Amino acid sequence: MERFLKSRYKVEEKLGESPFSVTYKGSYLGSHKPVAVKIYKRGTLNNFLIKAMKEKVRALLSFSHPSIAKVLDGDYGWQGFYYVREYVEGKSIRDLLGENHVFALDDALNIGIEVCKALKVCHENGIVHGALNPNNIFIDSQGIVKVTDFVIEGEIKESVEQKAEFIQEGAPYLSPEEVAGSQASFLSDIYSLGLVLFEMLAGKYPFASGTNASGLELALKKLKNTPPLLTKFNPNIPKPIEEIIARSLNRDPLLRFPSIDDFASSLNNRSTIINIPSFDFPAFNYESIVGEPEKKEVYSSVISVQEKKQFKQLWNWILQALVAAVLGGIAFATIQAWLR
Repeated sequence: MERFLKSRYKVEEKLGESPFSVTYKGSYLGSHKPVAVKIYKRGTLNNFLIKAMKEKVRALLSFSHPSIAKVLDGDYGWQGFYYVREYVEGKSIRDLLGENHVFALDDALNIGIEVCKALKVCHENGIVHGALNPNNIFIDSQGIVKVTDFVIEGEIKESVEQKAEFIQEGAPYLSPEEVAGSQASFLSDIYSLGLVLFEMLAGKYPFASGTNASGLELALKKLKNTPPLLTKFNPNIPKPIEEIIARSLNRDPLLRFPSIDDFASSLNNRSTIINIPSFDFPAFNYESIVGEPEKKEVYSSVISVQEKKQFKQLWNWILQALVAAVLGGIAFATIQAWLR
């Protein structure tokens, strides 16, 4: 029996199912253009949640990016809340991992940078992906990276049973803070992308101890253990890339990259040192304000919050350079002493 939504979409074969939703392939009536339809099960919903989900879909409808599978529609229908998105003709990272096992370094970094660009647009619009993994990052038939299946349900995990199911289902790519019960944040997306890149470059998932490891087991490992170094699995990975991935996988969110844009810059530059932007300090005469508190207050208000942030970045960079210089000096002196 054929099923229709809004007399606009035809629902066809099932693509996948989770404890909360079922995803179908469908088509747009009239043009027969393929779409993906995700329908959330009625038992997981309530009126408050449906309202929040409608707001999330409206937010996703408000912008677009070439590397984001476009959300086309969303509403409460015959089987529950649903949303319709662009159907991606191509292969997922999971498919490609099964074929190649390990990605070439440049290919993995380029895919990671494109995902960062897509997430940057989302984060700027206040949207967290919340479920990034190799199954929802695609390379389409034109070679374009496509990110799909943003978490629409928000706090669908209301009961203890639902939370346990969610962790069991999504544990491999959840951040430690999500496993501990916190809501996903922009920094959680950085962690999940770091895990995907690790697997692409290593050919192995960092926390798996066996093929039958349970979701709960993987979740506990994330809370207790630091991921192994990437070179343990792939010794050909350059040290700076290993450091970048390790930073993205820090258990403490505040010790990861401060933004997805910084993560992308590091991947692009192959360095964990964030570029220091050029900026001009406001001109002032220091001597004229010494001893005049009211002028000091005026001067303090001149420096913007952004300039203070940039100055802090510059100071951090200088400290790193000084530490590197001192260590280099010590190494040089040691070599000179040994040669004598």
